[in-house]
Amino acid sequence: MSLFAFTGHLSHLWGQLLRPQFVVAVVAILCSSLAFTTSPLQSNTPVYNCVAGPHYDVINTNQDWCPEDNLHIVLGVAVAAGTTVNIRPGVEVYVNPTQGLLIYGTLIAQGTSDEKILFTSNVATPSIGDWVGIQVWNGSTVHMDYVEIAYAGEAYNRALSVQSGSDFEINHSRVHHNQGHGIVLNGDGFTGQFQNLEVDHNTLYPLVQSTADMTPSYHKLSFHDNGTDALLTNGGPLTRNVTLDSSPAALNGAPIYLWTSLDVPSPFILTVTPGSTIMVGTDQQIWVQNGGTFIAEGTPSQRIRFTRQTTAPSDSGWNRIRGENNSHIRLAYCEISYAGSPYDHAVDTSSNDSEMSQCRIHHTSGVGFFADAGTALVKNTVFSDNDLAGLIIVNTAQLSAHHSTIVRNDVGVFMDNSSTATFTNTILADNTTGVQVNGPMCTATLHNTLWDNNTTPLIGTVNETGHFEGSAQFEADGYHISKASAAVDRGNLTEVTIDIDGDNRPQPVSKPPDLGADEIDTPFMLYLPLARR
Repeated sequence: MSLFAFTGHLSHLWGQLLRPQFVVAVVAILCSSLAFTTSPLQSNTPVYNCVAGPHYDVINTNQDWCPEDNLHIVLGVAVAAGTTVNIRPGVEVYVNPTQGLLIYGTLIAQGTSDEKILFTSNVATPSIGDWVGIQVWNGSTVHMDYVEIAYAGEAYNRALSVQSGSDFEINHSRVHHNQGHGIVLNGDGFTGQFQNLEVDHNTLYPLVQSTADMTPSYHKLSFHDNGTDALLTNGGPLTRNVTLDSSPAALNGAPIYLWTSLDVPSPFILTVTPGSTIMVGTDQQIWVQNGGTFIAEGTPSQRIRFTRQTTAPSDSGWNRIRGENNSHIRLAYCEISYAGSPYDHAVDTSSNDSEMSQCRIHHTSGVGFFADAGTALVKNTVFSDNDLAGLIIVNTAQLSAHHSTIVRNDVGVFMDNSSTATFTNTILADNTTGVQVNGPMCTATLHNTLWDNNTTPLIGTVNETGHFEGSAQFEADGYHISKASAAVDRGNLTEVTIDIDGDNRPQPVSKPPDLGADEIDTPFMLYLPLARR
């Protein structure tokens, strides 16, 4: 065969291979062979196992509650362990009177902003306490998003009860118009997450913890129109590190009511977040035991408040913050008020590692600061309006205090039993007794002190340098000084470079610092010579 004939034969054969019928056949063969190694295309449309109501008794098969089956009537349901109930967006769950939902397995109720999920009363005209509520038990999983829970609380006085050991999350939701508490968290070690949650119009508290010994996460919770708009918690001994957070970022500034005493044993740490308010129950206390640590360090714009649980406080109510010998105490930008029952001390420490700065201790039924042995450092702190004394230092205690304002106490400073104290840049004003030192074994040293209108300035002996007399000229709040104060520019330079408000000290830098906790904001003035034309 000639070369041209062979070439023509190949051209004819190639043309046959490219005929459509042959191409289709080849593709079919290839797809058939690939079927052993690839999966056919699957539909992305989810398949739901929709179960219509009424729902009752124990649910032990996985199922979906779907909006096309609304209304979902519940006659009393228990979701068994190992079982998942998925409630789809837009579902409305109406629960019969005296009935509720018990969750031992998994409940997923994730609505959307446009299609919320509703749990409410199956009564034509609903009212608080119609149905029991939702109870989430140890070992269960409950995730809720865009959910409303309303008109529950019958029998147990709570709409939503969650047990420690569950996997619990709730977000973008509202719990409202329930009998008793909105949400109750039970058990040591609870770790649930609560975000973007509105809790309102419940007859008691919006949120309750059975103990402070848990670590839930709170973010953007809003409480309003409840019996008391606060987080209520019992205290108890801690068995883990715990943070109390009622800051605007967590509880929108609502207080934490610490109903019973809270003990911090070794080696655990109790932290209070800046901006928090802790309202302590009558005669109750925060007790930091040997080896325990208490940190309550606010900021100039987010101070931490410790006070009693009443809207009309008096000079007694809750007990104290107590630090034992080997405890660790850090207080900064704190306001501690209306303490002292029954032990007559607001802050009581025998710790060798105790520091307090930028704080106010006022209106205590006894003593503002009680140092009973140990070592303490105090800076930029106001001790005012305490019934017995601003400070007591006894039993070999050693205190170093810088820039203190001690005003309107029965006794400003009382010392006894071989104690040692050094006060630098101090205001002592309007006390019945300014300083009282009992016994020759005490050593009291005062550097640069303004004495103003103390009925009896001094009882006993002190070592004093820099004695000034004159008017403190406080502002209306009773501790910030005015420009006319005799305390202005009378201090010694120390390592303290800010005042009680976090403002720079001294002002201006070319002048000595002011006495007391406050530094007058004196702007720097630059005078230029007049130019002659």
